[in-house]
Amino acid sequence: MIRRVFFTLMLACSFIVSSVASADNKVSPEAAQKLQLAQDALKAKEPEKAIEPLEYLTQSTEIAKADKLQLFPLLIDACLQTNAYDKLVNAARSYLQLDDSKLLVRLQLGQALSIMGRDSEVVATLQDQMQRKTSSHIDPTETEIRLLARSQNRLKNEAGYVDALKLLVTYYPKPTYWADLIGRVQHQYASDKRLTYGFYRLQLATNSLTDVDDIKEAAQIAISLGLPSDALQLLSAPLPENTPANMIADIAKIREQANALVLADDKVYAELKAIKQKSSSDWQQLGDLFSGKKEWEQARQAYIHVLSLGGSKRESEVQIHLGIAEYYAGDVQGAKETWKRMTATDGWFNLASLWGIFAK
Repeated sequence: MIRRVFFTLMLACSFIVSSVASADNKVSPEAAQKLQLAQDALKAKEPEKAIEPLEYLTQSTEIAKADKLQLFPLLIDACLQTNAYDKLVNAARSYLQLDDSKLLVRLQLGQALSIMGRDSEVVATLQDQMQRKTSSHIDPTETEIRLLARSQNRLKNEAGYVDALKLLVTYYPKPTYWADLIGRVQHQYASDKRLTYGFYRLQLATNSLTDVDDIKEAAQIAISLGLPSDALQLLSAPLPENTPANMIADIAKIREQANALVLADDKVYAELKAIKQKSSSDWQQLGDLFSGKKEWEQARQAYIHVLSLGGSKRESEVQIHLGIAEYYAGDVQGAKETWKRMTATDGWFNLASLWGIFAK
């Protein structure tokens, strides 16, 4: 909804009247009459009657630019109060032609265009706004990004919508934004079990994994990938009160299975640590076991060994896991650099870019 701000309209308009009236009587009687009509309408709190005279004055060649710059906010506010969005669009664009630094006016323009369903113009307006803010080292507001995202979605521009969601999680990392973003990227790789789990792991990190069905699926995938400790972490949060009885029973079985596998992993863990000449596969399995135990520095060293030895068939996955280990070991910059070094244009690269945003 467009932000409605009630300016001290009467005082502002009175100032303009005084300013113009003192200009050696160069204003025509018609312009003077319009000024008076605008002032009377605003004083009577009848903004609908102020629009026409203010439109006349802001378009008049008799009125100085400096005075128009003070009249335009009165006109825009009157349009806001009366839902005259078409007139607001015209006024805002004319105002910006006189002074293109007015960020609030450009936002009001975008909001009015959105209400009118002119989404292509909304996108152009908001992208211009964000470029101006970037050059001035000003962060975009949540309202601006949401407005951009809404229009991209209505235009069915999936790439544009995802880009807007990335901006939202960068500046306003709320779980709802993360859930939408990760879900839209994740569905492209639904056939890849390992990659699917990678996205679930990011959802867990961003507190956006809340759907019970998704939690169950993530835990089952974790077990199938040999990560029972991860499965237990996924299932550690209390279930919602309205969780169906059959779902509660299913999750209890998965938890029981994961606990048994964790005990078995403890034996594997000891055996792997005892091997003196470890292969790349050994180090990768150790890295996963260390991660499950949240022994992040040891996990980090294990994944570094995997990459240094070479030969891993899942190098991109290892790089993701190395970055995660670095992040949770406290080396945030190292994690970001690890993810940034990934250059393959595949799902793992997209996952790495999202982890990079999270690490900011």
